[in-house]
Amino acid sequence: MNLPSMPAWGLGVLGLGGLWLCIWRRRWRYLGFVPVALGLASIWLSRPPDILFADNGKLMAVRATDGNYLPSLAHGDRSAEETWSKRAASHLGPVWLGSGASADGSLNCDAGACVYRARGVMVTLIRDADHFDRAQCSADLVLANVAAWKICPGARIIDRVDTYRNGGYAVWLDPGAIRVESVRADQGARLWSPKRGRDNLGADNGGQP
Repeated sequence: MNLPSMPAWGLGVLGLGGLWLCIWRRRWRYLGFVPVALGLASIWLSRPPDILFADNGKLMAVRATDGNYLPSLAHGDRSAEETWSKRAASHLGPVWLGSGASADGSLNCDAGACVYRARGVMVTLIRDADHFDRAQCSADLVLANVAAWKICPGARIIDRVDTYRNGGYAVWLDPGAIRVESVRADQGARLWSPKRGRDNLGADNGGQP
């Protein structure tokens, strides 16, 4: 049975509960089972990301209604695909169509981009800038496998420049809210990391580097 990975907060709570059980010897030590149980339950309480963007700046995937991820490429980054599947306890579904909608209707594609809708949020995923309809820049968020600040000026953007600077991205969509996490933000800056020149969504400067 595949299980999603435990979130960081769940691992921390689990560790505190185990530490409590180890330190104390009196009856109140059994209170440590409460955080242990909560930590284990975090596996099912956390929701996998709705969108994933690999650090190579090319491979993207969106979560279908059945819980599986629909990848943008048939042959992308194998290590990223395996990591995504294991952490979300899911499988990779069909590759994005050249034109048309996915089986669940959440993803609709044309030659230039795909539009993904989930929980009342619309996201444009650019895959060919030469055939892209700029009207799709009006989405709540734009992801692109190219540098996109000139294509969609003023839009909230995660593009290939961001993945180069910050590694892979995970995006959670909720009504009226978009939560973004990057590998760099999760691990912290390193001396050898590329210098970061803008925020995750490019919201403060119109997505310009």
